[in-house]
Amino acid sequence: MAGFDAGTAVEKLDFTFEPYLPGVKGTIPEPPQDAVDAFSEVMAGARALLAKVDDDESSESEKAATLEVARALSSICSGAITTDQFVALPPRLRNAFAGWLMGQFANPTSASDGSTP
Repeated sequence: MAGFDAGTAVEKLDFTFEPYLPGVKGTIPEPPQDAVDAFSEVMAGARALLAKVDDDESSESEKAATLEVARALSSICSGAITTDQFVALPPRLRNAFAGWLMGQFANPTSASDGSTP
């Protein structure tokens, strides 16, 4: 009988920041919908902030946006990733991680199609 198996429907939210941050790895607990919504709002706000900034303001605005995103990430990850850990990553890795996480909420990948034979 085919059916839905929540245990295999989506992949775990495993991450590692090694070798950039030795020992920083784990699994992000599944967040509730309100946390996903809040995270999405912060990400949209950070993008909007950076889009309005001119070159003279970019450094301070980028720092503020990075901190805002880092706090939201730490919250949605239930502390599995701290604000300081996220900020310590190189910029391209911060962007890649945040994009990956957003993608997991928008279009989760699965180890299978979530059904059982």
